Amino acid sequence: MEPRLVVFLPGIADITAFFETLSPLESREQGCGGLGLRIFAMHSMIPREEQEEVFRPPPAGMCHIVLASNVAESSLTLPSVSGVIDMSLRRSLEYDPRRLISCLVTTWCSQSSCKQRSGRAGRTMPGRAVRMVTRAFFEDEMIEFDPPDMLSAPLTKLFLQAKQLCIKLGHIQQKGIIPQGIDVQITSPSILLKQLVSPPATELVEAAINELSDVGAVDSNHEEALITPLGHICMVLPCELRLCRLIYFGLSLGSG
Repeated sequence: MEPRLVVFLPGIADITAFFETLSPLESREQGCGGLGLRIFAMHSMIPREEQEEVFRPPPAGMCHIVLASNVAESSLTLPSVSGVIDMSLRRSLEYDPRRLISCLVTTWCSQSSCKQRSGRAGRTMPGRAVRMVTRAFFEDEMIEFDPPDMLSAPLTKLFLQAKQLCIKLGHIQQKGIIPQGIDVQITSPSILLKQLVSPPATELVEAAINELSDVGAVDSNHEEALITPLGHICMVLPCELRLCRLIYFGLSLGSG
């Protein structure tokens, strides 16, 4: 069984840069140990046919090098991985409360994430994982586990969804139809959000209500505020609150 090497990189830009650098090495005459090299890039912009080729076993005398982000950390299982090179970095979507937008930032992985990546090697053949950080940095500077997404995600849409769910629970209570396991005593979004495994801080919920009120997604800055037509559109569109508002007014003015 020929080897396969997985290189974990932060994001698409890094994968593309590495791919362009390594592509000239693709040949059956060059490569480590006399093996030829075949370079693969794994990200969402790669055609499906090329992604499926990654799962085929390397032919005799050929080593596959797979450049991937954290998508291959746990969701993909590649056979015959003999080595992992982990840059120990990741690109994650984080909410900036000052700019009121979510943006991609490059951060160090958690220790658990690095261990998960190391586990890609040595499953069906002897393997080794190499992290591009020192042992001291790994143990002292990198957090043990990834923080919950709740701590970095915008709460505006989550609050709208929680409010909508509370309305539906109220209707269920009025009709007297109570499904098993549903607590209809949850009457407000704040109470519902407190039931989460990692509930957001009260001040962050209050800031989300104020932001929703400012853009017109709810009709006041109180928890009892009603969801406006703009608010309902915000729950459907997969984009930032202010982009949803731009789309809404564009459609209202006949620009769509």
